[in-house]
Amino acid sequence: VRMADLEAAVARRRAAAANAKLAQASAAAKAVQEEAARQRAAAVQFPSSFSLSSLNAGEGASASIDEVAKFNTGSDAAETAAFKFDKSCFTQMRVIGQFNLGFIIAALRTGGEQQAEADGLQLFIIDQHASDEKFRFEGLNRESKIDRQPLITPHPLQLTPAQEAIAEANLEVFRLNGFDVSADHTRPPGRRLRLASLPTCQGMVFGDKDIHDLIYTLEESEVEQGRPGQLATGARGGGLLDMTSHRALWSAGSIPRPSKVWQLLACRACRGAIMIGKALRVAEMERILRNLGGLQQPWNCPHGRPTLRHLVDASVARKSTHGSPPLAAILRASG
Repeated sequence: VRMADLEAAVARRRAAAANAKLAQASAAAKAVQEEAARQRAAAVQFPSSFSLSSLNAGEGASASIDEVAKFNTGSDAAETAAFKFDKSCFTQMRVIGQFNLGFIIAALRTGGEQQAEADGLQLFIIDQHASDEKFRFEGLNRESKIDRQPLITPHPLQLTPAQEAIAEANLEVFRLNGFDVSADHTRPPGRRLRLASLPTCQGMVFGDKDIHDLIYTLEESEVEQGRPGQLATGARGGGLLDMTSHRALWSAGSIPRPSKVWQLLACRACRGAIMIGKALRVAEMERILRNLGGLQQPWNCPHGRPTLRHLVDASVARKSTHGSPPLAAILRASG
């Protein structure tokens, strides 16, 4: 055996060993990256009613408005998740484009700037009509003034003592809705409230039924909040499309409404909103997203239609389609 052959054999073995070490290092790095991606994917969890996957048969969408609005924002969110979604995220979204002349596709980055382009990128689909309708509706609900028609003689209300207590604790709500109600504590419980005026709006007729409807709305909200006599700015109970809880929101920018008034304002907002089928410029789509970020409850329109859905985690989608040939390649191969 010649010395040159021995030296060549040693060189080949050294090269093979170096290649094996390089392959092991590459495999370890890839495993670390996949584990990090899996952890990031696990950290971003959306409620079932917030994701298009909930539309599949057999999957329930039982999340409440509050769950959708506040998921991953609790006190333990920092320990369990790396991402919090709230209304401020709307202003951080980047418009990708318009789909089918009715929906806005937007992206929200949830990872750091050092990540790959698709890592930590969440894609959303936003209903342009429902979003603009909700923006208009909250403005109408905040600014609309309902005229009052005084009654010739005050009308005594016949309520249960519990209903009477709720109504008396929320006389301002009734006044803002056109009902002037006064209390006479010399009368027996259930007969103490008297109605001095009724609302008048576009020829609609209001009566005792509407007063009971508003009391029921307030009562349901108080039961869900668990704080009788106090109305908070959110609704915890009910499903995503529960309009009773939605109608009972009470804050500086929202007033609890009887169903008749709610439906009237909702119809006005719907008629003036951007319609499905209208092409939008990027600036118009960005304005819709900004408007959502300023709403009290941007998650669904006054008729209950969701304003947006989470589509997909772009990094997960990229990994799940890795290795699949594009359509053009398939067509070339088959042709």
